[in-house]
Amino acid sequence: MNAADFDAYLGSCRDLVLQEIRSLVPPTRRPGDVLPELVLDYPMRAAKGLRPALCIATCRAYGGSLEGVLRSAAALELYHNAFLIHDDVEDGSETRRGHDTLHAVHGMPIAINVGDAMLALALQPLLDNTRLVGLGKALRILDLVAWMARESTAGQAIELEWIRAHRFDLRDTDYVRMVYKKTSCYTF
Repeated sequence: MNAADFDAYLGSCRDLVLQEIRSLVPPTRRPGDVLPELVLDYPMRAAKGLRPALCIATCRAYGGSLEGVLRSAAALELYHNAFLIHDDVEDGSETRRGHDTLHAVHGMPIAINVGDAMLALALQPLLDNTRLVGLGKALRILDLVAWMARESTAGQAIELEWIRAHRFDLRDTDYVRMVYKKTSCYTF
């Protein structure tokens, strides 16, 4: 597969997953109800969509259906974007994907709430898996997602502790351990 084909595959998967995410976000029902719009902010920003594409490719490689994996890929993308929102707050980042961060525009309390809402929203597609792939597989997926979330937050805690303690005496193995937990667990 050449680079153009790979980019096209990523784009195709991203489009499918964003459609799934849009279907999960409840429409705005009242004036001033900004949560649905804010939940869609980070996922709709230009991005590669590597994590959901890997999820889809892995499922398809093992004979699974596209319908059977899309909800899980959407949940993974919601987790990823929720982690990004929280990471931006924790790091004091001002931009993400070429735009101002959510907390820079709306304040930290709203950004944290949006990240929390995304984590809550990600539960529904995982529950929908009971209907789509059966109870046993759905529970295994849920167990894996729970492990991924624990590992990712543990990796973030390691990094935050280094920052708090002004640690600069780290070895490559320290960094690899942190990145494995924080990023690799929910990417691969």
